[in-house]
Amino acid sequence: MKLIDSKVLLSDFHYDKKYYINKLYLKQYLKHFDSIFGDYYVIKAFLYTNQGNFEIIYSEGYNDKNILEDIYNFLTKYEGIANLLNRIIIELESNTN
Repeated sequence: MKLIDSKVLLSDFHYDKKYYINKLYLKQYLKHFDSIFGDYYVIKAFLYTNQGNFEIIYSEGYNDKNILEDIYNFLTKYEGIANLLNRIIIELESNTN
């Protein structure tokens, strides 16, 4: 996969007494091109904390090149960052137990 772009959603943030968020960001990768459907992108969310690091696939599929910007705008306008952060923390905790 080829890295296309990245955007920071959050940095230097105390989530609760247990987690200090160093950085939460999104990365857009081009996985492949199809002559009929176009570009296939993978958007991954990366979380770096004092308790460990984690990544998840946030979205993937055939989209236009502005998909990262669209996702970023959605997350920052509609309290999506909190939901994404909760989702990743739950997965991080379930993998460490």
